[in-house]
Amino acid sequence: MKKAKLVFILFVFLLTLSSVVFSDGILIYPIENKIPDNLFEHFGTKSKNIQILNLTGNESDKYVLIIKGWIFVGEGIGVEEHDESTLEIQTEQNIFTLKIQLHKRGFYMEFGPYLLILPKNFKNLQIDGFERISIGDL
Repeated sequence: MKKAKLVFILFVFLLTLSSVVFSDGILIYPIENKIPDNLFEHFGTKSKNIQILNLTGNESDKYVLIIKGWIFVGEGIGVEEHDESTLEIQTEQNIFTLKIQLHKRGFYMEFGPYLLILPKNFKNLQIDGFERISIGDL
């Protein structure tokens, strides 16, 4: 599937979804997961993983990313069905923090997918303090 077609499909979904908008032109949209895993780049370890699909066009003045991921929790005592984590987005001037929902599935707490639209001054993002992805990694 071509990136342009995928971007078009995602923006159609956005017409009916709620979003979070921050001041530096950062938009975050929860989306349905209908995108094949093999299109995502994987970052992390065997216990924590972030998956990113970069949809940014060559001429774009924004970064367009889809992120999702998981954290291995096992069947430990006190593991809830739902929990929260933190998504931190750093630009050259500011750091924005957003709480994201985690949902237990088997031995994992999963989050996303989220569509992120970030300004060109985006430097990196970090999820739950465990994985920092810089723009150079994308």
